[in-house]
Amino acid sequence: MATATIGAFSSAMLAHLDRSAEAIGWQAVGAQFRVISAAGSLPVRFDPAALPGVEATAAGYRATVTVGTRGPRFDLLAVDGVAYEEVVAGTSGDPHLPHDLLDPGSSPIPVIVSPELASGADAITPGETFNLPLEAHQFPARALVIREFVPILPIGGQWAFVSRDQLQALQPTTRLLPTTVFLRAPGATAESIRAALAVAVPGATLDSQAERVAAIRGSPTVGAVRTGIAAAGIVAGAYAALAVAAALALAGAARAIEVAHLRLLGLTRRQAIGLAVVEHGPTVVVALAAGVALGLGLFIVLRPGLGLADLLGSPIEISLAVDATQLGLVLAAILLLAAAGIGIGAAIQRTIAPAAALRRGFD
Repeated sequence: MATATIGAFSSAMLAHLDRSAEAIGWQAVGAQFRVISAAGSLPVRFDPAALPGVEATAAGYRATVTVGTRGPRFDLLAVDGVAYEEVVAGTSGDPHLPHDLLDPGSSPIPVIVSPELASGADAITPGETFNLPLEAHQFPARALVIREFVPILPIGGQWAFVSRDQLQALQPTTRLLPTTVFLRAPGATAESIRAALAVAVPGATLDSQAERVAAIRGSPTVGAVRTGIAAAGIVAGAYAALAVAAALALAGAARAIEVAHLRLLGLTRRQAIGLAVVEHGPTVVVALAAGVALGLGLFIVLRPGLGLADLLGSPIEISLAVDATQLGLVLAAILLLAAAGIGIGAAIQRTIAPAAALRRGFD
């Protein structure tokens, strides 16, 4: 049970690190790739769809706005909602934008706000309407929902997320030139896109979700944690092998005379092994189930105090994750140890000859 507990805890920890790195990469980049302008807006002549391997694109406009004369000041990200849905569709980074942001005719403009913007003296709370100043226009807006994070906007900051399509539909003369472009390019490499981007838009930079994730997973701190977890699992497995083998061997030795008597009554080798399985199997299964439940429960309880947010460099919270294959391998190893111990116990049980056991009974 202790080994199953350590195995389940370790598996949950490793899966959490991997999924957190993935989530951080998606939040930081917003797509598989993102083009960032170093000079305000990107050139009008720039066609991101012409970059190698690009299947879909979505433009984004980012600015800092202030509501009214004394209202809150916050970051605003306006993205082509329908196009962005195509960029991230089917990926783990899909933020599943509310349907209201995909309707180009919406008025007032629906806005996603951060928890920090929805609190405090100048809070913009869900359901509240206000005027959103952009490019010399005042757009009627309505706070739709609060979200912990959306693509590329800082976690813990004051920000709002809107649809660029809806803004331009309401005020067609508003240009809102893209300051960033999100790319879907599953078959492309960052090097090939960077090379083409250097020719098309000198000075622009490319951010890659895969590179962000690889940097987090490959950091020395995360590597040390993964090594420590693996070492703990190996040590636990070694202790389990010793404990299971010793316990079942001793149990087999204690039952050797009884099994010898049963052999006199016709007990076969297969039946002797089956007897050992029936005797110890349910205990092993119950211990495995209890150990897995205890390990996962301990991870859930202890996760807030493990400092994983500081380790990964982001406070993004994800749900409990378990790698079924990884956990299955751990449980399979424990079952193999138990099976080996049962086999050793069954072999020890046959070390006493039936005739010697019968004479010992008369003695």
